[in-house]
Amino acid sequence: MNCKSYQAIKELYEYMVQLNKKVISLDDIMKCFDCQSQDIDSIISSEDILFTKELLDSDDMSALMVDRFRKDYAQMTPKEIADNIAEFMKECVSDKEVFEAVPDASYYLNLFEDCDYQFKNLLIEYTDKKTLYEYINGNGKSKDSIIEFLASNVDINSLFEVATSITSDYDKTMLILKATNDRTMEAIEDELIPTVELMLFPLVSDKFFEMQITKAYYSNYPGYPTPENIFTEIEEYRSHLEKINQFKDDESKAKYISKIENKDMKEALLSRIKDKKCRNMVIQSFNKHVDPKMASLDKFAQTAIREFFEDTLGENFTDDKRERLEIVLRRSDVLFQRLEDENCNGLADYVLKKIMISSEYEMELSEYLQTIIHEYSHLLSNINYPCIRSLPNFEIEEGMADLFSELVINNYLEKHKEIEIDGEVIKYDNEMFISESGYDFENAWPRTMLAGLEKMDKIY
Repeated sequence: MNCKSYQAIKELYEYMVQLNKKVISLDDIMKCFDCQSQDIDSIISSEDILFTKELLDSDDMSALMVDRFRKDYAQMTPKEIADNIAEFMKECVSDKEVFEAVPDASYYLNLFEDCDYQFKNLLIEYTDKKTLYEYINGNGKSKDSIIEFLASNVDINSLFEVATSITSDYDKTMLILKATNDRTMEAIEDELIPTVELMLFPLVSDKFFEMQITKAYYSNYPGYPTPENIFTEIEEYRSHLEKINQFKDDESKAKYISKIENKDMKEALLSRIKDKKCRNMVIQSFNKHVDPKMASLDKFAQTAIREFFEDTLGENFTDDKRERLEIVLRRSDVLFQRLEDENCNGLADYVLKKIMISSEYEMELSEYLQTIIHEYSHLLSNINYPCIRSLPNFEIEEGMADLFSELVINNYLEKHKEIEIDGEVIKYDNEMFISESGYDFENAWPRTMLAGLEKMDKIY
């Protein structure tokens, strides 16, 4: 049954229902279509008139119509079915019976992108969820358009349902980015971002996609990429993934990844390599921007931090821990920047992986050193949680960062007796460094906890 036949049958059926008649006369047909008797055959066939009578006699017109469609589709080739469905959609015929009878939902879902909003909504309604998700997970032709439509219409619970039903990290990421794009920051804060953190992130296994979702939340903030740039980076990352999947050995993958400039992509793609030597090749390829005035300080800070972990952890300083430390040290930018808080010496951006030192006032060399190591502590403590918007408990986090800087510097002093940077020797009272930051209250927390452990001889 084509679109023309269906529309004629439906028009005649509805006309007879209005008349409350089940027997169709010639006069009824002419009045229904406002035509002469000789024109009837060009409007509706005798077979369709008989079928209309069956519909009028039926207790379930809808079921009978679906059955008729199914019988007709059974006699058609796939191309004929697709063309037939396309004709209905072109004429904006959206009756459920037309689509319920289709043997494969892809026949109409493939045309989803070209439909208007109302038609799209009906197609989603007509398609059972299992079939819809199978179409998406099977990389159906209109998959991206369907995901965008679902993202624009879902509430929090629906968003979670869709995210748990689709399998691709890319598709999950696009779902949440489309859901939050072009909405006010207040709406995101109140509704969608908690969903991202609590529901979606555990479902996304690819580190790069997680980072893009986080960056999207901050896209209105200075220094963060725009939504357009975020989408562009995602497509670039997908291109890299496709290329890497073609390589059969880790060395080829490592050589390819080492040439990628985007540090988030490089770090995420490292998971595709197992060989230790090849992984190290990638880690060595990280580059960072360091203000020339801070270059020597940063180089020393890295050396002192490495020595601290080697000396304190010993055999517990495993290869995976070394890797994570090296990634943070080798990729994190260190630069001067005007900070909003005038009382703040430095700030660590654990999403963009950079340390910002206040450019508003001069500090002693020892203060600069403590600040850099303090900020590295923040980056290290958040290495596994860069997609959570809030730092760990502020008091404990800041206190631990101050304590970390003390331990690192004093460990170095104990081994080397003095610290010399660019010919200048940094001296401390009693040959020991004690933090003099403004985090007095914050420092009390970790020191109190560690003091108790020290008395029980449980600090190693």
